[in-house]
Amino acid sequence: MRILNWKNKAEQEIIRKKLFNRRETLKVSEDIAGKIIRDVAGKGDAAVAKYTERFDRIKLKPGEFRVKKSEINAAYRKISRECLSALQKARNNLIKFHKGQAGKSLETKNAEGATLGMRIQAIARVGAYVPSGKAAYPSSVLMNVVPAKIAGTEKIILCTPARPDKSVPPEILVAADMSGADGIFRIGGAQAIAAMAYGTETIPAVDLIAGPGGSHVTAAKRLVFGKVGIDSLAGPSEILIIADRTSDPAVIVADLFAQAEHDVDASAFLVTTSKELAGEVCARMRRFLSQVKGYRNNIPAESLRRNGLIILVPDIDSAVALSDEIAPEHLEIMSAHPEKTGKKIKNAGAIFMGTASAVALGDYIAGTNHVLPTGGSARFSSGLGVENFIKRIQTIRYSSSALAKTAGTVQCLAETEGLLGHSLSIRVRMHILGMEKAKK
Repeated sequence: MRILNWKNKAEQEIIRKKLFNRRETLKVSEDIAGKIIRDVAGKGDAAVAKYTERFDRIKLKPGEFRVKKSEINAAYRKISRECLSALQKARNNLIKFHKGQAGKSLETKNAEGATLGMRIQAIARVGAYVPSGKAAYPSSVLMNVVPAKIAGTEKIILCTPARPDKSVPPEILVAADMSGADGIFRIGGAQAIAAMAYGTETIPAVDLIAGPGGSHVTAAKRLVFGKVGIDSLAGPSEILIIADRTSDPAVIVADLFAQAEHDVDASAFLVTTSKELAGEVCARMRRFLSQVKGYRNNIPAESLRRNGLIILVPDIDSAVALSDEIAPEHLEIMSAHPEKTGKKIKNAGAIFMGTASAVALGDYIAGTNHVLPTGGSARFSSGLGVENFIKRIQTIRYSSSALAKTAGTVQCLAETEGLLGHSLSIRVRMHILGMEKAKK
């Protein structure tokens, strides 16, 4: 990992280019995804089967898309007791944390006495996408389905790529079943997103699609937005660690490595006030990577070579300012006073405070959600939660007396904007209700 000094102007430019251009990695090819979407929208199951064979190299008939109940029941017997217990504990913690996010309807009166309200309504139909391939991600199933269930969503379906033998990892089936998914489909890629957006003969259309995926999935979500809602556009995973001379270099190396093992586009940054710590982390990382050479096809080493960086800053406040500008997905604070520093942070997907608080805890068991904003989008967006699966319906009820108090004002504003029909809609009501004469 390269060590650069934020106070050095030349090195600062290098840092800015590496850190702030990481958003460019979110650019994906929409040409392929667009063709798939058009095909699925027009040809339904036939197109889904065609693209599943082309990209996943699996021949599926429409009757095989949906996972049968017998397969789900069998999945419980295929996973270990330890795994089942871990999934149950993770689900229970998610439920406990996310229940606190459920919004409440409200009602109030305005100055004229009209009754105004905000009704919380769950999105009726949700599609969850869970990637697969080199590994199974049951934790992502829980993260997407549990909040939707708590929100009150009536129907939740899940799409995930099948393995070469057409099976779905049993851990995914168990996680989907225990979290309340109503249907599981062994379909992945852009064709799954298109199928959930437009509906096919076999896969039902939904109102919102949630869950991360590869470049084709991200491109497809971007293209179907408007036809359906989406949670976010997920980019490569990232971590930023704020540390000082009191921090443990072994823990820092482990956490940077843990994030880098996701894929070669993942980002791992250390921002520290200590030159000695920076040097120690750099040396330890080199030794560690030599010991695990070949692990995951050297993805962690390549990720750190491309996107790993150690930045020296003069003080913790400078570290906070730089972190806020970067707006990382995961932020770990290992300085002497992590909670004090954490309170100063304005932009981050999730903040892990103190040496014991590893990102892996949030990934699996803490109860918070691991679907978080990436690529700097933590400046304006949040992690997945119950609020993603609800909508707010405004309600307005005017009595005739409340209308009379404001009729002239509404007509004035409407006529100022040249919308005479709006003004007329008030005048007619005043006449029919026999109220005081409206503005002519």
